[in-house]
Amino acid sequence: MSTDISKNRVARLSGFSLTEVMIVVAIMILLMGLLLPVLLKAKDSSQQTVCTSNLRQLHSAWSLYRSEFDEVYPIGFTNFIKNSQRDILKCNSDTLTPGANKSASLALGSRVSYFYLPVNQELRDQLLVTDPNHGIAYDVLHGSKTEDQVSDPRASTKGLVLRLRVDGSIGRVHVGYMCSDKTAEGFIKGRPDWLFFTNSGCPPKFCGQNVHPCE
Repeated sequence: MSTDISKNRVARLSGFSLTEVMIVVAIMILLMGLLLPVLLKAKDSSQQTVCTSNLRQLHSAWSLYRSEFDEVYPIGFTNFIKNSQRDILKCNSDTLTPGANKSASLALGSRVSYFYLPVNQELRDQLLVTDPNHGIAYDVLHGSKTEDQVSDPRASTKGLVLRLRVDGSIGRVHVGYMCSDKTAEGFIKGRPDWLFFTNSGCPPKFCGQNVHPCE
């Protein structure tokens, strides 16, 4: 009799009831829910580190070009990035095809994740007057996605932008949408080029009707 009681006790101790299993599963799901955002943030932080390093190398190539051509700004990436340096134009978080910067990617024949100064010389001149340490290139891939169904990440993201400045420093800036005054149809919303290169107020000539922050 005592032997049977001992066996029953061992059986109860060696197994889990359904309630106990459900509690363990619930705890695991809760822990995963708490840890996932932390892991995703750590992953994005590591990607930002790589992209920031690329921007610093990009500035070195840009500065070398200027030193060889009397401090003149290069027109685009193809003017100062050599074939052997193209890897620095790729950000790990860029999963777009052919690349976040579609026109530059097609021109270079390889993925380009960053955006450079517009060709518009008047805008460049005004930037220099308004903000001598303005941005020369930037990365929008670490911002949050919007609901806008467009292929250009400059319009389909908002928030964090990594901005490479003239002096080689990199700023983490917030670039949201700008809106026009309200019309019968609502607001005209956009992210003018100017906003990506400086925090200085955007002249109407370069931002059009988009004069008020939408956020």
